[in-house]
Parts: sequence; structure tokens; C-alpha cells
Amino acid sequence: MPDVYKIGVSYSWDDDAHKAWVRALAIKLRVDGLDVILDQLHLELGDRLPAFMEQLVRDSRYVLVIGTHGYKDRFDGRRGGTGYEGHIIAASLLDDSDSGKYIPVLRSGDWATSVPTALMAIAGADLRGNPYAEDEYR
Repeated sequence: MPDVYKIGVSYSWDDDAHKAWVRALAIKLRVDGLDVILDQLHLELGDRLPAFMEQLVRDSRYVLVIGTHGYKDRFDGRRGGTGYEGHIIAASLLDDSDSGKYIPVLRSGDWATSVPTALMAIAGADLRGNPYAEDEYR
């Protein structure tokens, strides 16, 4: 059996509907056999958020970056938890060994308004819409 890579999910807590969408995507990926790391599934009461975010980025083979206007705004502005992850991801991008690690996933808006500046030149998947296109998901 091939190695199963850890897949981290970085997203902003825009609203409850968005958080539910991200959770459903993570569960679908897990059902499809991937080892997905998501705060909603792995973070316990009392856990330290910065340590969780650092470990998510450091220990994941791939990180899905769920692009929304709120995510881009917080990442680029380095505000809140998303901003903290933005620091970690931007620093990681300076290391050539992380090439291909970050995969933008467009959830809403468009590529220019929802994907962080640091990730704009990286090919990603367009998962806008409910349901999203299955070929894009694959």
C-alpha cells in the first residue's frame, strides 16, 4: 500500500456555513483515504492554537489553502490565526524543498480576490459552488 500523506487544511473562520463546508471537504477527503488534519477534527479544548498551526504546516506533505476574500485579507494583512499561518506559510515558501506543498483551493470569489498574494502563482483547484465540480475535486 502506498504511503498516505498528511494533508493539512488552512482556512479562515469566515462564518459557520464556511466552517461546515471545510469540515465536509475534510471528511470527504478522509473517506477517500487521505489523512487530513483539520482543527475542527483534531484540536482539543485547551490545546494551543499557534502550536497546532505550526505543526499542521510543518508536518503535512500538502496544505490545502481554502481561498476566500476573508482568508486573503487576513493572510495578506497578517491578522488573526490566518495571519499567523500566513507568516508560517510565507517563510516555508522561501525553502525550495517545499515546492508543490501548498495547493490553493478557490472556495468563493475569484483567484485575484481570494488567494493570498504569496500563492497567486501556484496552480490550484476551483471548488466554488455546491456541489463543486467532481473533476476539480479529483
